[in-house]
Amino acid sequence: ELLTTLTWFLTLLLRNRDNLKEMQRLTNEDQLTGVLNRRGFEKAIVGIPEGTTILAIFADINGLKRMNDTYGHKEGDALIKRATQVMSDIFGKDHVFRMGGDEFLIYKEITSEEEADHYLSLLKASSAYHQVSLAIGSTITTAPVTDINAFIKVIDAKMYEDKGRHYHRRSADRQKA
Repeated sequence: ELLTTLTWFLTLLLRNRDNLKEMQRLTNEDQLTGVLNRRGFEKAIVGIPEGTTILAIFADINGLKRMNDTYGHKEGDALIKRATQVMSDIFGKDHVFRMGGDEFLIYKEITSEEEADHYLSLLKASSAYHQVSLAIGSTITTAPVTDINAFIKVIDAKMYEDKGRHYHRRSADRQKA
């Protein structure tokens, strides 16, 4: 009887440990895409060694609202997943973070501005190939990132400049037609 009780108790402890690990994973991971979320980003960015040069990219999916309104949220979710896959294939799943909705933050440790340009070109080419339109803002910085909100605000503003250019081009194209 004692052995049965001890076995039950150990099983319960192991199950609770596993449940706790799963809950911790879920608090840092986006359920739709499988990449990390904002909380995961905040944990990752503070772990980058001081003096490391970082390319940071803020990407927003163009046309998601139109996709949802025209084809439904299931197709919108498929677009988000496709965009996530494009980014993850280039930067690695552990460097792509879904900040909310259709906004993503990516970081990559780099050694030169040329390397940053290469990654940005690769992202643009791959997203076009996979029929994902992204508004992209980027910056190069050096760790540590002490004010995460200010850091995000800078690249978010650059992304919105790109988004404005995208919609301005679309409007000009419609006027020509």
